[in-house]
Amino acid sequence: MTGVKPNSTGSISFDVLVLNTAKVGTSTTTNTAKFEVTSSTPSTTPGVPTSNSNPASYIVGLGQKYDVVANDGTNVSGTPTDGNNAIPTTTSAEDLVVVSTASAGQTITFDNVIWNKGDGTDTFDVQLRPDVFNSFPVGTSFQLFKDDGVNPLLDTSGNGVPDTGAIPAGQGTGSSYHVKVVATIPLNACTLASTNNCGATANGPYTIAKVATSVGDPTKSNTVFDQLTTITKPSVDLQNAGGAGAGSGLTGANITNTVITAQTDKVPGTTTYFDLPVFNTSAIADSYVFTYHVATTSLGGTALTSFIDGTIPSDWKLTFRKGTGGACSSTTVGAAITSSDLVNAGGNQLICAEVTTPSTATQTAAAPMFLHFKVKSVASGVTDVKIDSVAFKAVGVLSLTPNRTGQVYPGGTIVYSHTLAATGSSSCTGNSLTATMDTNLINLGWSALVYKDDNGDNQLDAGDDLIGPATATAVSYTTNVNATLVPGTPEKLVVQVFAPNGAALGATNLVNLVASGDCDGAGTTTATANANDLTTVITGQVRLYKTQAVDYDCSGTADQITVDGSGHVTAKTSGGGTYGTDLIKAQPGFCILYKVDAINEGVAAVKSLNIKDVTPVYSTYSTGLTTAGCSGAGGTGTYVKPANGGTGNVTCTWAADLTPGAKNTMDFEVKIDQ
Repeated sequence: MTGVKPNSTGSISFDVLVLNTAKVGTSTTTNTAKFEVTSSTPSTTPGVPTSNSNPASYIVGLGQKYDVVANDGTNVSGTPTDGNNAIPTTTSAEDLVVVSTASAGQTITFDNVIWNKGDGTDTFDVQLRPDVFNSFPVGTSFQLFKDDGVNPLLDTSGNGVPDTGAIPAGQGTGSSYHVKVVATIPLNACTLASTNNCGATANGPYTIAKVATSVGDPTKSNTVFDQLTTITKPSVDLQNAGGAGAGSGLTGANITNTVITAQTDKVPGTTTYFDLPVFNTSAIADSYVFTYHVATTSLGGTALTSFIDGTIPSDWKLTFRKGTGGACSSTTVGAAITSSDLVNAGGNQLICAEVTTPSTATQTAAAPMFLHFKVKSVASGVTDVKIDSVAFKAVGVLSLTPNRTGQVYPGGTIVYSHTLAATGSSSCTGNSLTATMDTNLINLGWSALVYKDDNGDNQLDAGDDLIGPATATAVSYTTNVNATLVPGTPEKLVVQVFAPNGAALGATNLVNLVASGDCDGAGTTTATANANDLTTVITGQVRLYKTQAVDYDCSGTADQITVDGSGHVTAKTSGGGTYGTDLIKAQPGFCILYKVDAINEGVAAVKSLNIKDVTPVYSTYSTGLTTAGCSGAGGTGTYVKPANGGTGNVTCTWAADLTPGAKNTMDFEVKIDQ
């Protein structure tokens, strides 16, 4: 052919005669043309053709009849060839191959049988047609396999479509071929956006069209529908030591206010464990993440919708750990985890919830703390919630703080301040106090008197009530001792120690205070606390008295703050604060004012007085206090300090003498690190 213009077609056609010795079928009829193209002048003769066209084939038949049926394989009878080669859009008039149920994530097989209803050997193309009819969840995958269910279905006719291979004629044995359709349901089939999701209860059916077409006569085809009746949603059950837990499911319908595991009479401030066996009740292996919601009220039936991951009071601690065998305890837990291992279908894994409670916990059996534990599938998102609880017995603790040390000259006195308090979850009643010291010191003229500090100023005042003297053998004092100490309401005490005129230089005296009370409400256990006051005799005496105050805005002014039982600041007022020796509860970013007084309690002048302090850890020097420096009877003194925002020593040095009874003072301020 010459003169075939661009974008035009040239063609040749010819007829062939099929010999009467030709084999029936397509095995010898594939024909491929060869061609060669030249771009030279039209008079140039092309060379020997070497390029191939696409293959073409025809079927050799003896006027045979072509027909096909695809069905479930019971027998050859079934819905006849589709009219006009049209694929039905409804299953009502077609054969169905049915699998009754499958789980999300499971792989299932449909056994389709292709019947040769013609009167000669034929090959049948097999095609899935999801474009025409497919109601399976999005993400379902399909594959065609040979009758062994292992090897993929291949194209034997050369037309690019997988087929059955040659099926002999006849409606008896050997006239059919089994094609396996393997479908894999996605793990998240029940949560995908689809009109046929399985949802809270399995629904369906789920159907896809598959068409078998005669290669001998492509106008002959038949449709069979592969149908899955229901999909079982994935599930997980967070159980209770081998028993049924709060149920499983996406809706949480089985979750009620019923507590599965209730731990009672626990001691506040201790660590307790909850067993959380997670059972994979799905048909495939899965892993799960764990979280919690701890609150004073039960979420009940709304646990799946009201659950807020990681909710827990600030003074509680909860850690998930891998169980290593047996019930969860301090000796049967492993490393901290946030998710389980891969749990096989039907298998389980024990997870332990390690809960550390505060010493001030007050939940009782009537009003417990509710612990909501949730597992969530990594693959499908299915969840389950188990509701447990913990209640505490009332336990109080007596506290007597701090231990004190001081110096005194012969014939002098020193006053120590203490705080007696009930901490924990209950009051302490029937309280008493003893004060003891060495009998030899008593015989030498030493004495110590214990007072109730009625105005709480940490000083001995004329109005303070006497509790009793220190004795060689413990005497239980209850007079002027608060019989009932309520948590958060401490009692102040002061101890006055006297050293006789003849006390030797370096002599020491130890006063031991012991408080006792009933802090569990049962009267069965006596709680005790003690504090010591150690006094040393010197000939010349300078007493250092350090006080502190909160300055929340770092303005250099003592402020007022209010804190709750957990130490959280609930209110603050600028100014109006006072210095004292009590424990300060402050937040990062607040400032602390320090005042260090040096008082000469001796009988002679003190020369070259030097006071040295240091910025505490986790704080830096602040210049907010404009009156910071050295003052007092010895003049302004020499003040050495770190730079603003720095750390290190703070010192005051006075050249002038400090006379007996006189006082020098060092003032400075620090800021707590944020």
